[in-house]
Amino acid sequence: MHAPKMEIIETAANLALWPEILPHYRYIKYLERGDTRNIVVMAALRSGIPISWTSEQIIDRERLEVRFLHLKAFTKG
Repeated sequence: MHAPKMEIIETAANLALWPEILPHYRYIKYLERGDTRNIVVMAALRSGIPISWTSEQIIDRERLEVRFLHLKAFTKG
């Protein structure tokens, strides 16, 4: 990638963009929304099978990290 690091982090952290830039994602629904932490329901196609799960997203701009913890569904952990 040829872009400033902070631009990459902000793009990765913006889950609303994911269905536009990652075609296997069907939708993202925010349950809680904040500047550094979100709880979301994510839905995608996996081998043609629709799946969904709930995740906590942590955005750490100082460390240039976006982390996820799957909270519900078979992808938990």
